[in-house]
Amino acid sequence: MKKLLLSLSLVLGLFAVAPIGIHAEECHDHEVYVSVYGEETVITPRTQICLDCGKGILYPSTVYGNWVVSEIRPCSHYTTGEDVVYKRPIITSYTCNVCKANSNVMSSQTKIECFGK
Repeated sequence: MKKLLLSLSLVLGLFAVAPIGIHAEECHDHEVYVSVYGEETVITPRTQICLDCGKGILYPSTVYGNWVVSEIRPCSHYTTGEDVVYKRPIITSYTCNVCKANSNVMSSQTKIECFGK
């Protein structure tokens, strides 16, 4: 049992050691370039940095519109029937948590329902 605990602590100790020689710098597009032992790699943050103040994080909130029939066309899967094409608007608002700047991005979603026979 003592040997098991000793080997387990040695293995865990290997993972606790931080690598030496890490250098990081931030680029103008908010990507972080990290150099570990001379090899450079790029780390892209998961959040967007506010371009107005440069300090805050942009938090998204999404509003989905209602599905609306945009087209009815002959069925592409069967010989008779029809496909109904639906579309809905999507508005995503990004708000900075520091300066409260707000920007909107509009997009849409499409779905097709088959009523073929």
